[in-house]
Amino acid sequence: MFMLLMIGLIQAFIFNSAHIMSLLLLLESMMLILMCFFFFILIELGADPLMFLLMLTLSACEAALGLSILVSLMRFHGNDQLMSISMSKWFA
Repeated sequence: MFMLLMIGLIQAFIFNSAHIMSLLLLLESMMLILMCFFFFILIELGADPLMFLLMLTLSACEAALGLSILVSLMRFHGNDQLMSISMSKWFA
């Protein structure tokens, strides 16, 4: 699990994607790996699974927020490339 997480981080920083959608997919895959790891730890400790449901709910909210920001960027700028977005354009 840790190896998969490190591969995701390496891919994010070394290959430096040009599109926001690919970065969001990478972020969600890393979150899924962490959720599986967290679930296995909760099973080993015999803890209450409600904490896992809380974390799963927060990750779903994070995904919805990321997609809504992506849609608003696509409406205002016309594409999802990182190079075409600057802070001065964001507020205009």
